[in-house]
Amino acid sequence: MEFIEARLAELEGDAERARSKAAGPGGDGVLWVVTGMDNAVGVFYDPARELRTVAAIRTLITGHEPTRFGDEQVDSCAVCSHDIADGFHFEPWPCGPVRTVASIWSDHPDYREVRAATP
Repeated sequence: MEFIEARLAELEGDAERARSKAAGPGGDGVLWVVTGMDNAVGVFYDPARELRTVAAIRTLITGHEPTRFGDEQVDSCAVCSHDIADGFHFEPWPCGPVRTVASIWSDHPDYREVRAATP
């Protein structure tokens, strides 16, 4: 979760900075990305949408955290683990939703640590 929260904080910071730039004089929502000496590409980037995306991801993963139930020796997800007809289902940590969200940043150097924690 620390990995995901760090990436969300980066996105949030970028969006806040972009929002202040796009709101300035001539701010039309188009940010220019320079890709080389003579290359510039206009990219529509909506900081408000990016902030909504960050908020939505945070809402989706709220409560998905490692916990131990009873005498279990490994962490399970507090949200995904649940009662079933013949006992209790322990969802190993990190759970599917957390792994899916983390995969957004699979090209990030710290992503390997998230994969290493996957059962």
